[in-house]
Amino acid sequence: MTPRVRDIIQPRWNAAGKPENGWLFPATRAKVGDIVDNTIYEPHTNAVEKIGLNPGEFVLYALRHTCLTR
Repeated sequence: MTPRVRDIIQPRWNAAGKPENGWLFPATRAKVGDIVDNTIYEPHTNAVEKIGLNPGEFVLYALRHTCLTR
């Protein structure tokens, strides 16, 4: 973990009472307790549709790939 990432995560861990286990980013509506696929894909698809683009042409994977490449 880089120092920058630790500086971002540390306050969240402190605020949670420094738990020894659990999810850093829990999904409040997911039965499994963590982020599930539609937690990310559904808002992306909704946003793409809202601005008038075709969700089939602007998939989340392409966004991730472009971001990490640059």
